Amino acid sequence: MLRHAEDAFLDRLQAILATQAPPLRAVDELLVHSPLVRRLYLVSRRGELLYPGTWRDGDAAVFGPLIAEAAKGKFERGGKREVVAGHQICLAMIMKRGGEPVLAAFIRDSDALRREILELSLYSFKYAGADAVVAYAPPTKAKGKTLRTVAFLRRDDWQPALEHPLGLTLPPRPVSMPGNLTEQEQQIARTIALYDYRFQPLGDGSLVLVAAPIQG
Repeated sequence: MLRHAEDAFLDRLQAILATQAPPLRAVDELLVHSPLVRRLYLVSRRGELLYPGTWRDGDAAVFGPLIAEAAKGKFERGGKREVVAGHQICLAMIMKRGGEPVLAAFIRDSDALRREILELSLYSFKYAGADAVVAYAPPTKAKGKTLRTVAFLRRDDWQPALEHPLGLTLPPRPVSMPGNLTEQEQQIARTIALYDYRFQPLGDGSLVLVAAPIQG
């Protein structure tokens, strides 16, 4: 579901860029309803910043090398591809109205990602009777390697929270705002560990999931 959420965000961004000019207000609205995305930049192939008006918090220095690499033609037209630049940064090529390519660079909100995993897991424990949840998250980057990311939660570890209304653990968020988690939500979300995983074949032909903690 988390991978689908990221793909859905890019699909909606593609639809906005393909039909509106300028799309600033529509993009603002999209971000309001995309809690997994902390910040978004739209950049032309010439390196011109199209959205928002200015870079934030030194992001220009971080994204600059990625944009330069994309400008060399290493990205397929209309394709989505992640770039090595810290484990929460992604880059995708979107087709703007008129067929002009635009680079969409966005930073994932790792706390919001973990919160989403926990919320889905708690509902599965409380209302679906699940004993454990394996949540497959979007790929991440660490030390120059692409890691397939997974979280594993057990019902027993969260039993105290299940004995009370879930809203006491995670307050309802009818409209999620990126980077606007409460201190309580941040503290709880950061208890969720993310793992790099692979499937290892066994002698009988079946597969077992092997996971290792992601450092940093």
